[in-house]
Amino acid sequence: MAEEESKSIWEAAFNTCCITIIILSIFFIEVGLLRYLAGGDFNIYCGAVRTYDDGCDPYVVSNVKIYSDSPFSFIYPPLSLFFLKLLRFLDSVFTYHLIWVLLLLFVYFIVKRGDTTFKPLFFVTLLTSCFAATFWNFLVGNVGLIELSLFAFIFLGIINRKHRLPAFIIGVLSFLKITSVFYSILLLFSRTSKREKMRLFSLVVLTFLLLHLLSYILFPGISSSYYLSLTGGIDNQHSPIFEKGGVNNPSMFFLINEAAERIMDGNNELVVVLYALFVLFVLFTFYRYTREKRSYLKLFSFGVLCIMLILPRFKPYSLTFAILPVYFLAKGYDFKKKILFVLITCLCPMVFFSFGYLSSLNFLTSFLWNYGQLVCFASAFLLFSYNEKLILKRSQGA
Repeated sequence: MAEEESKSIWEAAFNTCCITIIILSIFFIEVGLLRYLAGGDFNIYCGAVRTYDDGCDPYVVSNVKIYSDSPFSFIYPPLSLFFLKLLRFLDSVFTYHLIWVLLLLFVYFIVKRGDTTFKPLFFVTLLTSCFAATFWNFLVGNVGLIELSLFAFIFLGIINRKHRLPAFIIGVLSFLKITSVFYSILLLFSRTSKREKMRLFSLVVLTFLLLHLLSYILFPGISSSYYLSLTGGIDNQHSPIFEKGGVNNPSMFFLINEAAERIMDGNNELVVVLYALFVLFVLFTFYRYTREKRSYLKLFSFGVLCIMLILPRFKPYSLTFAILPVYFLAKGYDFKKKILFVLITCLCPMVFFSFGYLSSLNFLTSFLWNYGQLVCFASAFLLFSYNEKLILKRSQGA
C-alpha cells in the first residue's frame, strides 16, 4: 500500500514536471523568436531558390546574400531545391513556423502508431523540449524537423521489423547530410542474417548514390559548385569543415580544443589525443551495450546517441535526432528516473541558453551558453550508461 502511494506521488510529480516544462518550452520559443532575428536558415533556403530561378549559382554566398542578407551559404544538394521551392512560395517566417508545428504533430502520430506502449506526456515533453532542439529549429528555420519526420520512419520500420525502410531512409538522410551515413553502421547489428545485413547496407549506398546521380542529371550546371562548397573550394564559401566551436557547433572536439587553447595556449597534439580517448570511451560503452541481450530498438537508439556524441560537427538544431532515441531508451524507467532525465535533457538546456540574455557573461555562464547542449547531452549519455550497469548488477545479484 505504501509502495503504491509512493508511486502515485512520484507519478504526480513527474506529470507536473512534464507539463511545466512543456509550458516553459513554448514560452521559451516565443521569447527566443522575439529576442533574436528568426528564420536565418529559412531565408537562405528561399534566397537559394530565388538565386537559381534567376539563373545564378546558389552555392556562391554573394549571390544568395542578395536575397537572404546572410553571411552563410546554401549547402544542401541541388535536388533539394525542388522541395525548397515550396518554402519559396510561402515566403513567410510565420508560415514555416506553422509547417514546423504540423511536422511535430506528424512525428507524434507516427510514433504513437508504432509504439504499443506509447507514453504521450513523456514523448510530448521530449518532442518540444529535448536538448532545446525544437527551439533551435523554430529559431533558425532549419530543416531539422523535416529530417526528424524521416527519422521517425526509421524507428517505425525497426518496431515493425521492416529493416529495409530504415535502410532507405538513412540513404535519403545521408544524401541531405553526409554525416547521417554513419547510422548505417547500426544496421549491421540488426537481428537478421549476414546476407540481409549486407543487403541493407547496400540499399543505403545505392539510395545515396542514385539520389546524387539524379541530382547531377537534373542540375548539371550547379552540381560541381555543390561539391566544391563542401570542401571550401569556392571563395568566401561557408564550408562545414572549416567551422569553429561554440553555441553554433558545440561538439566535444571543439570543447576540448577551446579548453586546450585556454589552459595551454593551444596544443593540437593533446587535443587529438584527448578526443581520440573520448571516442574510444564512447565506442567501448557501445560495445559493452551490444554484448547484452537487448532489443534492437534500444540498441539502435543507444547507437545513435553514441554516433552523435563523437561527431566533430554538432549543430544545435540537429539534436532533433536525439529525441526518439532518448524516448525509447528512457520510457520504461520509473518516475523518479524519468524526472531526472527530463530535468537534464529538457530543462537544463533552456536554462543554459537563457544565459545569452545576460548583459555580461563570466567564464562559467559563457561556457554553459556555448556548450550547455553538449553538457546536457553527455550527462544524459552517462546516465543511460550508468543506469544500464545498475540494471545488470541487480539482475546478476538476484
